[in-house]
Amino acid sequence: MPEGGQEYNIIDLVMSRYHTSADYHQGFYEKAKRYYDLFRGITSKRHQAWRNNVHVPFALSILESDVSRKVQSTFGAWPVVEFAGYSPEDAPNARRNTILISAQLKDCGSFNKAIDFFTSADIYGTAFAQVGWTTKAELEQYREPNEILGIEEIKTREVVTFDGPDWEVLDILDCFPQPGIKRIDDMAWFIKRYSLDLDEIERRAHLGVYDMAGVRELKRNPGDGNVERLVTERQGYYRSMQDYEARQKEKFAKPVEIIEYWGIVPNGFARDGIVNRVISIANGKVELRNRPFPFFIKKKPFFSYSPMQDPHYLFGIGKIEPIAKMNMMANKLASQKLDVFELFGSPSFITSATAGLDKQNLFITPGRIFQSDSPDVSESHIRALSPDLRGTENLYQEIEQLWRWSQQATGIVEDTVMGGRGQSRETATGFSGRQEGVVNRLMLEVLSAGEGFVEPLTNYMRALNRQWLKLPHTVKILGSSATTNPITGFPLPPEPVEISHEDVNMDYRARAIGALHMLSRSARRQDILALTQIVQNNPAAIQLINWAAWLRTTIEIFEMPVAELLNSQQTQLGQQMAMQFEGGEGAGMDGMQPAITPEMMDMGG
Repeated sequence: MPEGGQEYNIIDLVMSRYHTSADYHQGFYEKAKRYYDLFRGITSKRHQAWRNNVHVPFALSILESDVSRKVQSTFGAWPVVEFAGYSPEDAPNARRNTILISAQLKDCGSFNKAIDFFTSADIYGTAFAQVGWTTKAELEQYREPNEILGIEEIKTREVVTFDGPDWEVLDILDCFPQPGIKRIDDMAWFIKRYSLDLDEIERRAHLGVYDMAGVRELKRNPGDGNVERLVTERQGYYRSMQDYEARQKEKFAKPVEIIEYWGIVPNGFARDGIVNRVISIANGKVELRNRPFPFFIKKKPFFSYSPMQDPHYLFGIGKIEPIAKMNMMANKLASQKLDVFELFGSPSFITSATAGLDKQNLFITPGRIFQSDSPDVSESHIRALSPDLRGTENLYQEIEQLWRWSQQATGIVEDTVMGGRGQSRETATGFSGRQEGVVNRLMLEVLSAGEGFVEPLTNYMRALNRQWLKLPHTVKILGSSATTNPITGFPLPPEPVEISHEDVNMDYRARAIGALHMLSRSARRQDILALTQIVQNNPAAIQLINWAAWLRTTIEIFEMPVAELLNSQQTQLGQQMAMQFEGGEGAGMDGMQPAITPEMMDMGG
């Protein structure tokens, strides 16, 4: 096949699949725009100036409560994930991978990205993310003394500011999965859309990301400049026409729309016989890149998450979809209630044409007197319009009922999750039972996020480390793990953790630990107090428990500074405890009291 013809077919293949996915998912994209407007309280309807347009924050309050729990459960603790090997001797290597991946997640700003990711999932029903490797190098100036000349010189050097795995949250309007397939791993291809400036594309081509031949072709043939066509084609790309117009008005901008294809191509389209390819098409007509997958791991670098999954579609159900109509109805009822207050707090009047009143000045103020030219002033000449308002008295009760239904639909119950006022005269047992039911429901969503997003993301990052991480690599540990070995409970040596080839080449699997943090702090404190009472009454359990690790975990639950409270002598203490337990100085409760008692841990929990 001629080279030119093959390029044309590649472009036609990518663009046809792109349009197929866009047409298939058009209904989901339209709903996504409406849900975003409801989340932000944006309305496109025209309202009279004297009418109220109130937005009741059902969606906002539910999303903020849900997102805060998920983010803190998945990315708010250290470590984010734990790696496990296949035999006991793999524990040290697995722990070094745990430290490395958790540090890399923090370096690339995963906490703030997770806020956007879970917010997108709650708004649209599905959130998308992409993982890759990012290297950033910048020139910086530094001072250096010149001992020969006896002066100080200002020099410039290149510094690598970031070199590691990275991930980003994708806009749902820019994601075009293969139609009819529920999971991304099962899809033959996945397409994303983004925009870059022409100068940025040229800079990336010099770094080897794109082909220079494609950049030269793009400069020769950037497009036909038909603004009307661009508006029509890109209207779904920008969330509003104002956003599109603002980008077009930038004086020196040279925006280029890129359609990026990741997946399998037909055998006849693979130049080198490799069908797993990444293809980038600029402005629908120029091939910027057509290469095999750049990663050793032959998986598409895309992930998705839905709070409530649909059994048939990739796009699931978020927190706004079940409550959208109820939220709009609440907005309508609240606005009507305020309209009634305004219209009839300053009432309208009905007057007789012969009353002799100046109708232009007929409005009420305190102490206002209306004069009439008629000798007979009575209600037959002027009276206030007093409608029957009994139907409006129960509007707020209806809004309260809509709010309760919204909580049932989303699982975000006001008193057990949001911290609002609970039921009157309710026992602690009753509240705990309701809270456990709510937590069980939300825990499924956190487990789904861990199994379907956090673990695949971190496993992919570990595969990227195997391919590109410069070794040996030194990692600084954060949190209590910097001073205490979580396996032995004893202090760590002062030197930093060094990652070697053995660590990245061995096979491990990540385990998300977010669900462990779903319980409230008070509930976890009560649980550990109860467990301590059980353990202290069992002599065998006293001997088997790693009390240094137990104490560290207890201090963390009570949110106290572990590094300051645990000193460097705990290793010697642990050895003495082990000798006393094994030496026969009265085994069990008679020989030695347990290292932790409920009285020691009762610090206001």
